[in-house]
Amino acid sequence: MAIVLAMTVITLALGATLYGVHIRSATLPGLIVTLMLGTAVFTTLGIGIARLIPNPEAAPVVVNLTVFPLTFISSVWFPESGMPKALVDIANVFPIRPLADALERAFNPYTAGAGFHPQDLWTLAIWAVVGIFLMLRFLRKPLGEAG
Repeated sequence: MAIVLAMTVITLALGATLYGVHIRSATLPGLIVTLMLGTAVFTTLGIGIARLIPNPEAAPVVVNLTVFPLTFISSVWFPESGMPKALVDIANVFPIRPLADALERAFNPYTAGAGFHPQDLWTLAIWAVVGIFLMLRFLRKPLGEAG
């Protein structure tokens, strides 16, 4: 969490200084909750699937083959206009799209309220639970193992 906090502060400071990004106090609660949930999701999922990666050399390949395509269908790099509905539906199930949407909402000057969108937060919360389950499941030592 400390690393995420430091990275967030540095990124927001650079964004405000170099690009004129305005951090809205009204949507700060939405930003904070989204960052906390996003951190929980991707940390627990990362730890949970680490056992499935056979060796350190394979880790970048596994990550890139799973995360990179999801960023494309999740409208991280370009708008979803013209994208097949099936891909949009798939993107809505995985956590990258809800995280990106929730973060965008926190910076949107037209967002009313605290910047929360229940559907995005629920999707992230569900993935956090999945990540916790995987993490606990795959990090347990087999029965009878010493240590």
